[in-house]
Amino acid sequence: MSLTKSMKRSHLVFGLVGLVILGLVGVAALGIAAEENSGVPASSESSSQPEGWLDLNSDYVIPDLPFPTNPDPDECGIPQPWGSDSKAWLNGYYKGELIQPVVYLYDGHGRNEIVAQAIHGTEVEILMFQANPVLDYYLVEVTTQEDGQNQGWVPAPFLSRDPFTS
Repeated sequence: MSLTKSMKRSHLVFGLVGLVILGLVGVAALGIAAEENSGVPASSESSSQPEGWLDLNSDYVIPDLPFPTNPDPDECGIPQPWGSDSKAWLNGYYKGELIQPVVYLYDGHGRNEIVAQAIHGTEVEILMFQANPVLDYYLVEVTTQEDGQNQGWVPAPFLSRDPFTS
């Protein structure tokens, strides 16, 4: 009789362990599915954002630049305050072709992270300038965006001192 009780208990324990494992696998699968969906760029979630608009709160790939960059960050200049004539516009054109309808602003000339973004042609205010051996950078503020994601460094070719008419 005690052997039967022992077998029933072991079946019950194995059944409970199996249910717990199944539950954990299900929860993990739901978490993975939610994580995969959160990494979708905002441009595919909503038609109101232009192509290239990123969800900066999810994973993204920093795009290569179409022009030469600074090979050694240690040789780059020290950022300097810009001065009084600070109005400029983000420029997504390079060699006559619109290659960045959305211009990305970076955490610095090392481009480790995109910290802000704005549509090509957006007016900005230049705050600082960094002269470098190959590629200069400007720290700009997008005055039309809310605080928090409105400042960053932009490579010189993506900044224009003249407004765009087209």
